[in-house]
Amino acid sequence: MIKSKITLISVCHPKHIKIWEITSKHILKYIKADNYIVVVPDKNINEFNSCTHPKFEIIPENNLLINFNLDKLRLKIDKNRISWYKQQFIKLELLFRLKSNEKAILWDADTVPFKNLEFFSEDGSLIFYPSHEFHSPYFIAINKLLGMNKIIKESFISQCFPITYEISSNFFRHIESYNSTSWYDAVIECIGINETSGFSEFESIGTFITHNYFDLISWHNSSWSRLGYNELKKNGLIFNQIENNNSLLSKFDYLSFEKWENMFDKKEKSFKCIYLIMFAKKFINYFILFYKRKFKKTLEKYVDNIILTENDLLIVQIGANDGIQNDPIRKYLKLKGNYNAILVEPLPFFVDSLNQLYNDRDDIKVIQAAAGEKNDNQILYYIPNHIALNMNGNGPHNNWALGQGSFYKDNVVFWIYNNSFRGDDYKKNIKYWIENISEVNVSIIATKNLIPITSKIIFLIIDVQGFEIEVLKGLDWNYPPKYIIIEEDLNNMNAREYLLNKGYILITNCSNNLLFVSN
Repeated sequence: MIKSKITLISVCHPKHIKIWEITSKHILKYIKADNYIVVVPDKNINEFNSCTHPKFEIIPENNLLINFNLDKLRLKIDKNRISWYKQQFIKLELLFRLKSNEKAILWDADTVPFKNLEFFSEDGSLIFYPSHEFHSPYFIAINKLLGMNKIIKESFISQCFPITYEISSNFFRHIESYNSTSWYDAVIECIGINETSGFSEFESIGTFITHNYFDLISWHNSSWSRLGYNELKKNGLIFNQIENNNSLLSKFDYLSFEKWENMFDKKEKSFKCIYLIMFAKKFINYFILFYKRKFKKTLEKYVDNIILTENDLLIVQIGANDGIQNDPIRKYLKLKGNYNAILVEPLPFFVDSLNQLYNDRDDIKVIQAAAGEKNDNQILYYIPNHIALNMNGNGPHNNWALGQGSFYKDNVVFWIYNNSFRGDDYKKNIKYWIENISEVNVSIIATKNLIPITSKIIFLIIDVQGFEIEVLKGLDWNYPPKYIIIEEDLNNMNAREYLLNKGYILITNCSNNLLFVSN
């Protein structure tokens, strides 16, 4: 039997060369492979030769772009994003060229490993590092490209990715069969017009694997972070000091040092440039706000109809917050009616608010807990109230950060960055906001244990920042809710699919609030 060879693949832009000097040394020290490849722009070959160990084969990128019609890509996207897309095509082309006895590890060039890392187990499994990102344009593109949807809560965007020849060849074969064209033309076609970040090679291949090789997936449970500069700051370090201070970073398997994070310490002009690249442009944010205002009444209309026409209703709200801020049912709960309500909230200060709000109501029960698939305890990350009240920036002044909490810290960080349209002062304080994310250990109760078995019609409302699928899996499906609202903003396209597979009908999708009714 021929032993498989492992090839590690990186693609590096000259702007990351200082990071690459350290990354490449650490890769050789901590990641075992038979071959090491880094792809760089043709004009920078000499520059990389001078700072890269000879174990790395340095390949000019034009050698790998022979088949690509970059002009076709330029017609669809902002010219400033060509390099970002191009590096993905380069990695895909190298995977397309894998040999039958070859495995590969894709490794981001701005990511530094600190421990010995394994990606392939003896039983044939691929060992991934999970993240909890969710970017809906990726999955719109994936559905067009593969005809597949996200079916797991984890994200594959974690700076590295293992793959085998068999999986790679079947991935490209499926694309070309499904789209009746070359894989590279199919990828270009699946990217939305003017999408600054409209495709992810990691999420695309990962989705293919979850549908076709689910039994080969295993997950590391150790820590990594894409906020490397922030972690260095916590340890009183700068980037050039990390080689001599590995012990301070021992809790991480690896850290990513992405340009956009470091740019927050640079001149404002540089910040604006990277901001336009990494986040939605201001007019998109204003469009979203306009969309929410315009269509809010549509959801209210349906909720009105449910609460006013159903005779015997049990409302169960998971993630009740303070009972006022952006609460879709507050106006109905002000007075007694044809309903009882159970309000579930894990954060103690919001539970106090709910108890004060409804202290004279025997028809409303407040429970301090989170809901999930099973009984458990877990760390919840949140923005403290005294911080959140100062995060409106230039507006809108809607106290958006109150109650921003998630079991995934990256979700909270994402929304802090995503609100950068709130002005210069807000942007200057982003690192302060992130540093002040707090955590609390909360009890998780299986959802079925929060909802009594009843003949009442159950109306379930879920707002849990990426934990939706766990709440739904915790239900007793012998007694399903008739109506369910979920907020779909990060990790819960899988929650949508889960409910559709249960036979629910999607009635309306207003400002990412999805209302389902049982069929």
